[in-house]
Amino acid sequence: MGAKRLLTLDDIFGPDVDWNGVSMQNLQWTSDSSAFLYVDDDPDGETKNIYQERVDDGKRDVLIEGKFLVLNQSSSNIPINGFQVTDDGLYFLIAGPSEQPRFLFGTPPSDIHYYVYDAQTCALMPLSDIAGGQKHAKIAPDGTKIGFVRGGNLFMFDRSSGIESQLTFDGNEDILNGLNKGFGEDGWYWSPDSKRIVFVHVDQTAVRTVPLIDYMTTYPKVHRIKYPKSGETNWRLSIGVFHLETGQTTWLKLGPETDVYFPRLKWTRDPSLVAIERLNRQQNKLELLFANIDTGESKVILTETDPYWVRIDDDLTFLKDSDRFIWTSERSGYKHAYLYDYDGRQVNQITRGEWEMNAGRSTRSVLCVDEADGWMYFDGKRDGVTEQHLYRIRLDGQMMQRLSKKPGWHSASFSPNAKSFMKTFSDVNTPPKISIHRSEGSLIRVVKGGELSSLAEFDLAEPEFLTVRTGNGISLNAVMTRPVDFKRERKYPVIFYAYGGVSSQSVVNRWGGARGLWHKLMTQKGYIVFTIDNRGTGGRGKVFENFMYQNLGTVPLQDHIEGAKYLAGFSYVDPLRFGIWGRSGGGYLTCLALTEGSDYFKVGIAQASVTNYLLYSSVWAERYLGLLPENKNAYNKEAVVTYAHKLRGHLMLVHGMADDNVQLQNTLEVAEAFQNSNKQFDLMLYHGRDHPLRGGNTQLHLFTLMTEYFLRHLSIGSQ
Repeated sequence: MGAKRLLTLDDIFGPDVDWNGVSMQNLQWTSDSSAFLYVDDDPDGETKNIYQERVDDGKRDVLIEGKFLVLNQSSSNIPINGFQVTDDGLYFLIAGPSEQPRFLFGTPPSDIHYYVYDAQTCALMPLSDIAGGQKHAKIAPDGTKIGFVRGGNLFMFDRSSGIESQLTFDGNEDILNGLNKGFGEDGWYWSPDSKRIVFVHVDQTAVRTVPLIDYMTTYPKVHRIKYPKSGETNWRLSIGVFHLETGQTTWLKLGPETDVYFPRLKWTRDPSLVAIERLNRQQNKLELLFANIDTGESKVILTETDPYWVRIDDDLTFLKDSDRFIWTSERSGYKHAYLYDYDGRQVNQITRGEWEMNAGRSTRSVLCVDEADGWMYFDGKRDGVTEQHLYRIRLDGQMMQRLSKKPGWHSASFSPNAKSFMKTFSDVNTPPKISIHRSEGSLIRVVKGGELSSLAEFDLAEPEFLTVRTGNGISLNAVMTRPVDFKRERKYPVIFYAYGGVSSQSVVNRWGGARGLWHKLMTQKGYIVFTIDNRGTGGRGKVFENFMYQNLGTVPLQDHIEGAKYLAGFSYVDPLRFGIWGRSGGGYLTCLALTEGSDYFKVGIAQASVTNYLLYSSVWAERYLGLLPENKNAYNKEAVVTYAHKLRGHLMLVHGMADDNVQLQNTLEVAEAFQNSNKQFDLMLYHGRDHPLRGGNTQLHLFTLMTEYFLRHLSIGSQ
């Protein structure tokens, strides 16, 4: 075997390169749990197919070949970007191409062109004859109807008659039916008997807009989006239930307060009751309401309050065989599951202890409930914060068992009968591996993945997990990767990778994809790469996260400085050559590190940075900084512009000009603050790119820029 070689930027970010590893795109189980369906590449590499694979022996069949998915002989094939299927497997709803402004590469598609495919006749037809696409199309549970949103209104297509019916009529740019705001866009749901639809009605008339500008035309074009910022007027939300048999809508009576969120809707086991979660604007009081779909009357079933904020998740689960439901809460200081009855009485606590069910950026931890055998399946952190494992426990809180054995990161999708699950596993050195297991955890077979053959040719350093004890006695998780040819007698510069946002985790035993490989490339060039999870990050309970309340930048910067002090204690670390980079919240932290923290950090690359939370989303900023105007001082304290006059060292600002999440305004405001203080900085803008900074050649160009910037300003003799 020949000598291993070093990574290049083209190896990581070149065309047609994917280091994310395997996945099961659009995984769906058959109703009898004997097989699963998914989208995968055709052997020709040009199109995608829908496959069905048996659980027991892995026999795979092509159900729909993308190359033959055409409306007529003169048209091109329809790309398969997703699908739904009826329980009998006879009809498919295929998500085809999306419509969106051409310069908005990463924003959610404005509309999707859906198609109905008859598996018996191979006939394909558009979901609607009306020009344009649709949003959030869904097959009804009985398989006979498909609902969707178009132009702010709800529509229904009856598959047997071929007739399309309009269900709401007041939709326009300001009035939206079937869409939600604040906690995900999907805002309508079929009832279990397919006779009714519960939906959110959004009035955004008073919400102000922000412009996204396409400069690549002779006269620039402006695309405006509704975006309520901190302290500004929010959407006004209400909830209706449309009855298909009468064509009437019952508007639910959910209280006089209008400045609220309805983050989750769900049908109960009782067909006359729908569950609604109501959250106050301050986001420290969450109520679960049951509403009668005929009278519209509602009552509060339970209430969660918190001095800081209440987390929203997707764990509410109604049992099918009894009037009980599972609810998760952080009231104990850690996220745990509780069993309730329909009167709001707690039956028992299911999980408990000084650890938590998965409560990070993933909003769902209850994976499956096997009512027949009395098990709840979930993922959580009982056996280590830097890992994620699968567990099951009896609904009475007894007999908790760990199902995943190997150290690392495990996630799962369970079959409808709860007798098997598909698991995805990875660790810092192993790309994702997919396998099928029986419900108690034993292996049925490996499906695919677990290695990338091309990795073997590279000389890659392995990371080391560490614990950093801060000056105030708190232990923080960290990970360090040293150069492959590491020598203790040398002095190495350090690159910090930062994010540090509330509930997030960067120090994890999980495959890091292209970003992780770029960090290894930098270790090959003589850098140590270091990451630390500051107070407020996820996996360690609500009290640990509360440190971040009204301290979104202050606490992360303090703890990254603690990390710098920790590293300075190693003889092989050069404390005068600390660099830092990050995107979004990590870009924000990078800006603070080069201003307020410039005694420690000398070079920074800040991507898509929130620099002033007065310019950011009301939902996100108000949750962690409080309402305006009474908390204006907290907003000012956490703004980069407050510290702009302290900028030292070398700072590169990077932003996508079509970023609809953290708008370019953030970078332009702090750039002007630097200019007003006569502080020099560097700037790179990417036209047509949004928050992830992807599309075209962007990633290769961006990471080439970053590599050269660190080599220029953070190399030996550069300080």
